Amino acid sequence: MTYQALAWCCVTGGMAAFLYKVPGLVGGRTDPARIALCVYFLATCLYFAVSLEPLRSLTVTLVGPPGAMLLFVEAMVIVLTAAQQVVLVHWADPPESAARKARRRIAGYGIALLALSLAFVLLELPRYRVNSDADMLRNLRDPCYATLYLAHLALYAVGQFETGRRCLHYARIAGRPWLSRGMWAVTAGSVCILCYCVMRSVETLGTWLGSTTLWSSHWWVTGSMGPLLQIFGWTVPCWGPRVSAAYRCATAYWSYQRLRPLWEALYRITPDIALEPPRSRFIDLLPRRGLSYRLYRRVIEIRDGQLSLRSYRVEADERPVADRQVQEITVAQEAAMIMADVRARMAGSSAVAAPAGVHASFSPQSGLSAETHRLTQVARAFRRLQRQPLNGFRE
Repeated sequence: MTYQALAWCCVTGGMAAFLYKVPGLVGGRTDPARIALCVYFLATCLYFAVSLEPLRSLTVTLVGPPGAMLLFVEAMVIVLTAAQQVVLVHWADPPESAARKARRRIAGYGIALLALSLAFVLLELPRYRVNSDADMLRNLRDPCYATLYLAHLALYAVGQFETGRRCLHYARIAGRPWLSRGMWAVTAGSVCILCYCVMRSVETLGTWLGSTTLWSSHWWVTGSMGPLLQIFGWTVPCWGPRVSAAYRCATAYWSYQRLRPLWEALYRITPDIALEPPRSRFIDLLPRRGLSYRLYRRVIEIRDGQLSLRSYRVEADERPVADRQVQEITVAQEAAMIMADVRARMAGSSAVAAPAGVHASFSPQSGLSAETHRLTQVARAFRRLQRQPLNGFRE
C-alpha cells in the first residue's frame, strides 16, 4: 500500500513537472536542456505508471508479450538517465562542446538500449510474465533473466552515480540559493537510487542462488524516494524563488498589520510623523501594491514618533550624558516606556522620567529587517499593555 502511494506521488510529480516545463518550449527558442528535462519527467512518470495496479494489466495488454513490460521499464530507465546527463552537460559547458558531449551520451545510452533489447529478444524473455513483483522474483531464478536485470541495474547505477557526482559539485558552487538546494536534492535522490540498485542487485543474486535477503521488502522506499527528490531538485530552481517571494510578501503583510496598534498610538499624539492619515481598519487589512514601501514607511514613522517622545522625556539621571552608562533595554521595557509616554501625553500630565542610567528610549537595529523584527516584538508587548489601562485611563 505504501509503495503504491509513493508510486502515485512519482507519477503525479513527474507529470506535473512535465506539464510545467512543456509550455516553455512552445513558440520560443529551442533549449536542449529544457527538452531533456521534459523527456526526463515524462520517462519518470511512465516508469512508475506501469507499476501501479490499475495500469499494470493495461500496460501489459498494450505492450504485447507478457514479459515485454521489463523491456519497457528498462527503456524508460535508460531514457531518463540519458536525459539527466544531457541536462547537466548543457548547464556546465559552452553550447558547442555541450552539444557534442550530449550527442555522445545519447549515442552511448542508445547503444545500451539496443543491446538490452536484442538480448531480451534473443534470450526469449518475452515468454516470462511480470504482472507482479512475485512474478519477477520467480523469473530471477533464471540466470539469463537475472543477468539481464543486473545489467539494467548496473546501467541505472552508473548513470545515477555520474548525475550525483556532477550535482554535488554544482551544489557547492551554485550562486543562487534555490539552485544549490535543487542540486543537493538531486544528489540525495541519486544516493537513494544507488542504494536501491545495490539492494535490488543483492536481492537478485540471492534469489538466483535460492535464498532470501534482508532488504527484499524495503528496496521500494529508496527506489521511490530517489526520483521524488530528483523531480523536486530539477524543478525547484524555477518555482522556489516564487515561494520565497510569496513568503516575504506574507511576512511583510503580517508585520505591517502587527505594527498598526503601535503606529496608531504614536500618530494620535504626533500626527506629523505620517505622510498620509491612517485608513480605516478594514481598508488597511486589504493587501495592496507597494507593501514593502508601506512597511518601510511604517517602521520609519514609528521611530520618528519615538524620537518625538524622547524629546518629551525627562532624564532621571542627573549625570552628563557622556558620563552615563548606556543600558540596552528589553522589548518589554521599550514598550512600557512608550506606553507611559503616550498615556502621559494624552492625559496632559507632565513628562515621564526615564529610568536611571537609561538615556535612550529605543534601541535602533541595523537594517530594515532587524528593525521590523524588533518593532514587531515591541508592538506585541505594547498591545498587551493596552489591555491593562493604568489609573482608569482608557484609549
